[in-house]
Amino acid sequence: TDGIAAAAAAASNPTGTNTTADPQQLPPEAATAAGAAPAKDALPMLGVTSNSGSSSSKPLSKALREAPLLKLARYHPLHDACWGPAEPAPYLAVALTLAAVDGTSSRLLIADGLTNMFRSLMLLAPGQVTAAAYLVCGKIAPEYALGADLSIGGAVVSAALCEVCGVSRAQLRELYNSMGDLGDVAQVGGGDSRWQVVLLLG
Repeated sequence: TDGIAAAAAAASNPTGTNTTADPQQLPPEAATAAGAAPAKDALPMLGVTSNSGSSSSKPLSKALREAPLLKLARYHPLHDACWGPAEPAPYLAVALTLAAVDGTSSRLLIADGLTNMFRSLMLLAPGQVTAAAYLVCGKIAPEYALGADLSIGGAVVSAALCEVCGVSRAQLRELYNSMGDLGDVAQVGGGDSRWQVVLLLG
């Protein structure tokens, strides 16, 4: 979590200059979003992606997928974000960042990726920075938030995947042991006729 805090701090001032978003420099919709504050006592949330995988009007190009790992000086928090200023920050923003940093062991690149994500969030959707911070820490809310724990363990997820995909626990375990992550198992299995998994986000 220290790395997350450092990334959030760097996001607020990545170059040591004044990076506060000026609503007058944003489109009207973005200025409204930038000034919006979450309701008191409401849990922070990110926008849900559509069935196409993106709630953004921006096409999910290779450039957008690789944007999180751009150097801080090259990354533009508005143009390189995967969503537009008139839209709520999607979960896709976190997913793309985590997918990008998962492909590197460089702590500097990981820090840059998280910093760039937080820079876009602080400019376009400051009210959703907290939700993103919890997600990258593997949580959906603070520990003290009653009823926020989903209480869904790996065994439940594994059983659901076996049921939907039509594979045995032994087959699932074999793939999990070779890949080390249930999400990767489900994604890779999508190319197999036994693994026609439909992920419903919402």
